[in-house]
Amino acid sequence: MSQPILRLINRMTIDPLSRCWEVSYAKSAGYAIMGDGNGKTIRCHKLAYEFFVGPIPEGMVLDHLCRNKGCCNPEHLEPVTNAENMRRGLLGVLRVPDTCRRGHTLLDAYVTPAGVRRCKWCRKDQRTNWAR
Repeated sequence: MSQPILRLINRMTIDPLSRCWEVSYAKSAGYAIMGDGNGKTIRCHKLAYEFFVGPIPEGMVLDHLCRNKGCCNPEHLEPVTNAENMRRGLLGVLRVPDTCRRGHTLLDAYVTPAGVRRCKWCRKDQRTNWAR
């Protein structure tokens, strides 16, 4: 095994719920980075993917399917075009939430006349507390 991959594995922890491989290295824009031993900085997810899966295809970038930029689990990485990676990233940012701030499900939310989704449970609590 190469020296960088051994260092990566030694500093890795696996989240039991998400199965993300987290490493305790510095972060750059959310991505775990480390030195390669030759004075260059490498992204840990690329190192793990290339070691466990193989080379990243020409013109492709790795998309974190788990949406965790610090994850190095090759099963959570998919080579895609940069345009597809950007589109997926925007979908994550523009995603409609499925819970309110208090954690109630918004599957049965009501919609105000202005078109805003509101949690019916929080509204019920608010009305109950107001009536006291």
